[in-house]
Order: sequence, then C-alpha cells, then structure tokens
Amino acid sequence: MQQKKETRRPFIEHWQVVKAMLVIYDVISIAAAYFIALLLRFDFHYSEIPYEYLSGMSKNVCK
Repeated sequence: MQQKKETRRPFIEHWQVVKAMLVIYDVISIAAAYFIALLLRFDFHYSEIPYEYLSGMSKNVCK
C-alpha cells in the first residue's frame, strides 16, 4: 500500500501575495499620478507648486 504524503499548505498562499503586491502597486501609482499631474500643471517647475497642493498630496497619501 502506498502511503499518502502529507502536504503542508504554505503560511501565505500565492494569491495573497499577489493581492498584497497589487494593493501596494495601486497606492504607489495613485500617489505618482497625483504628483506627475502637479508637475504637468506647473510646467515641471517644482518650486512653482503652491504649498497647499503639496500639503494636500501628503495628507491624501498618508491617510
């Protein structure tokens, strides 16, 4: 008779890792899109971006 090999399930499934990576990717891409939109709006002059816009970005990203 053949004995069945006991297979252990990994602590974290592959789909859970993929899901976490996609969430991280979404957060980073949203923050980058907001910043790139600001740069486009102010002709790629970082010093011309008003403080209110940059502080609003940090409040939205750090929530």
